[in-house]
Amino acid sequence: MRVELVVDELVLHGVDPRDRHRIGDAIERELKTRIARGSVVERLEKDAPSREAVVSSVVSASVQSAVGRPAVRKG
Repeated sequence: MRVELVVDELVLHGVDPRDRHRIGDAIERELKTRIARGSVVERLEKDAPSREAVVSSVVSASVQSAVGRPAVRKG
């Protein structure tokens, strides 16, 4: 199975813009790990709220891993 996920833009509040490449790399690693485990593919294929939950979870874990603290949640 091939999974392609394209993120055109990701806006994170509360992180230093200089960390963007480190965060981007961490997001890519986290997605690859979760896809390899099979823990996200079905949720990505479902409705928008399921996809948003997956992306939110991946971004949260990735930012924490990359910069040592979570991004600020807005909204």
